[in-house]
Amino acid sequence: MTESNYIKHNFVSVLTGVTMHRFTIKIICLFIVFILIMVCCRNDDLPTITQPDELQDDIGGSASDNARRLMQFLSDNYGEKIIAGQMDLTWDDSVDMTARVSNITGLKPGLTGYDFMNYCYSSGNGLSQVEEAIEWWSNGGIAAFMWHWRAPNGKFYTADTSFRINTSSNSSEWTFLMDQIDLIAVELKRLQQAGVPVLWRPLHEASGGWFWWGDSGAASYIILWNAMYDRLEQQHGLSNLIWVWNGQDQSWYPGSGTVDIIGWDVYADKQDYSPQQSAFLSAQSCTSPSKIVALTENGVIPDPQECYDQGVMWSWFMVWNDNPNPDDTYSFWSNPDINSTAHKQYVYSNELVLTLDELPDLGSYPLP
Repeated sequence: MTESNYIKHNFVSVLTGVTMHRFTIKIICLFIVFILIMVCCRNDDLPTITQPDELQDDIGGSASDNARRLMQFLSDNYGEKIIAGQMDLTWDDSVDMTARVSNITGLKPGLTGYDFMNYCYSSGNGLSQVEEAIEWWSNGGIAAFMWHWRAPNGKFYTADTSFRINTSSNSSEWTFLMDQIDLIAVELKRLQQAGVPVLWRPLHEASGGWFWWGDSGAASYIILWNAMYDRLEQQHGLSNLIWVWNGQDQSWYPGSGTVDIIGWDVYADKQDYSPQQSAFLSAQSCTSPSKIVALTENGVIPDPQECYDQGVMWSWFMVWNDNPNPDDTYSFWSNPDINSTAHKQYVYSNELVLTLDELPDLGSYPLP
């Protein structure tokens, strides 16, 4: 090889190396751009969690200090962690749902749900819900109350009663409704006197139509909701209630002035541990800016890590109760076909889920 050929050969080699080097850099740059595009597209598909300082979280000037403290905690915690909740078995006092949770997970829920279902009766099961809630609060837990409101014939399902909302103030139906609200006000006042703030969820699942309070349509329902709000807050002077609206349809929303939190009930297919994103977005879209959104009833518990990854951080979940037989098809906590034992243990031990032992002292929670 001549000297000139040698120089030419080396020049071509260097040039080829530079070209290959530039080609490699170009490929790397294109790969990085591709990754960034994928991330951006993924984020565009996710719901936006409204941060606490953008929430409608003011519960009004008449709220008790403990109600304000609980609301402040829920606001501070929202989007960060999910509170574990379990519904009590109202119609059978012999069943301890908290014990059933603890037996499987070794932990207790931070929130227990109670029901005034049987408070129209003078005896029987389900008449110690107030006492249980007071004790639960004294042990550091959060109490939620709902009301399967019995019509005059003792039924609450639309198919089982002809009773409907009649908004005429002179009607026998309206008189019955106001008398019943007054009856429950006595129990709520007992909770207030004990310093217990209540996540109050009346007239639930109205838009579904399967309860009598939903079968008269949205307009009558909203009149009844607002009448209940005024009667409890103004006439009875209750200041311990955090109003959880659970109508399940934006057109049934009574207005932000009488709603503090929006709840959505979801009974997914067995062992479907997805976050239930569409339900979350439906709840968020009921008002703007958004309010705190909670999974107020569920069978299957969403995977908390998936909830966090997808931005679907419910304020709390509330597993519906068992039947007395834990192996029953509708024993929503105990039946492993609904939530496997491993999944229940995983949820309760997850760092994204708050159990009773992890709640702060809500009686002294700092207010701004």
